Amino acid sequence: MPQYNVPQTPLPGPQRGGYPPASYAPQYQAPPQQPYDAYWQQGQYPGGSYPPMGMPPIQPQKPKRRGSRIVFWVLLVVLLLAVSLLGYIGLTYWQGQQVYDQVAEHAQVEGDDLAAFNVDWDALRAINPDVVGWVYVPGTNVNYPIAWRENDTEYYLWHNFNGETSPRFGAEYGCPALSGANNPLFTDDINIISGHNLFNGEMFSVFSTFNDSAVFNEHRTIYVLTPNGNYRLRTFAVDYVNGYGTVPIRFKTKDEMHAFIQQCIDDTLVDANPGPPSADTVDRAFAFYTCDNTNDTYRFFVFAAVDEYLPLNAAAEGIGGSIAADDDVNAVNDAASDRTR
Repeated sequence: MPQYNVPQTPLPGPQRGGYPPASYAPQYQAPPQQPYDAYWQQGQYPGGSYPPMGMPPIQPQKPKRRGSRIVFWVLLVVLLLAVSLLGYIGLTYWQGQQVYDQVAEHAQVEGDDLAAFNVDWDALRAINPDVVGWVYVPGTNVNYPIAWRENDTEYYLWHNFNGETSPRFGAEYGCPALSGANNPLFTDDINIISGHNLFNGEMFSVFSTFNDSAVFNEHRTIYVLTPNGNYRLRTFAVDYVNGYGTVPIRFKTKDEMHAFIQQCIDDTLVDANPGPPSADTVDRAFAFYTCDNTNDTYRFFVFAAVDEYLPLNAAAEGIGGSIAADDDVNAVNDAASDRTR
C-alpha cells in the first residue's frame, strides 16, 4: 500500500476535553483513484507516483512502424512492374496478330472447293517475296501465309511475314515456314511446315492439341494453296518427337517412303476415324509441326497425305483432279524456276 503523507500540524492546547477546535481541519492529500497501479509500476509519472486527481491515464505510445511502410512501397512498385509487364506482353500479342489479320485480307479461303479458293499472290509477294504458299485449317485459327528461305530454318522463327523481328520477350509470332531443305514448289516426298505454339492459341498452337483423338478427328482436312496449284490434305497420324530432324524429306525409293508412312501410322498417338489410308497409296505427304510449350525440345508432328491436288491451270478452268503427274510437276518446276534461289 502507498503511504499517505498527512501533515503533522501542531494542535492548539486542550480545549473542551483536549479535542481540537471545531474550526480546525487537518490538511492532507487525498488518496489516489484506482486503477492506476499499472502506470505507477511502469514509472510513467514523475517519481513513479500516481497521476494527480482528474488527470487522464497516459496511454502507452505505439512504436513507429517504418518497416511496414517500406514493405508497402516495395509491394506497390512490384505490382506496378507486373502490370506494366503484362501490358507489354499483351501489346506484343495484339501487334503480332494485327500483322496477320491484315495479310489475311489477300486470301479468300472459305468453303471447300479448291477451285474457289483465291489468293492474291502478287499482293503477298509485294509484302514478302519469300511467300510460297498459304495454309488453312477449317474450324481453327490456322489461316496463314507460308514463307521459305533456302537452307534456312531459323529466320522465320524470329521474323514475321512483314520481315519484322519478333520480340525475344513477349509474343514470338514468327511466320509459318516451309523447311529450308524442301523444294519451294512442294514437290518433295514429305514437305515440312513449322509454326510457333503461342499461348493465345494463334499460329500452329492447335496442332499441339491434335494428340487428342477427338480434336484430331474433328479437323482432318488441311488446305495448302500455292501459286502453282491447291492441295486438299487429309491427316492420318500424330507423333511426338525430340527435335525436328528426325523426319526425312526425300527417299531413294517409293518403298522406303511407304515404309516410313506405315511407321507413322503404327506409332500414331491417336485413333483416326475414319482410319488412315493404306501406306502404299501415299505418294506425297505433308508434316506440320509445332513445339510443346511444356518441353520445348519436343515437337508435335501432324502428318497428312494429299487427298486432292488442283493445278493452277485446272483451277482456272474449275477442273478437279488427284495429285499431279510427273510431267505436270516438271512443267510447273520449269515455269516457276525463277522462284528457286
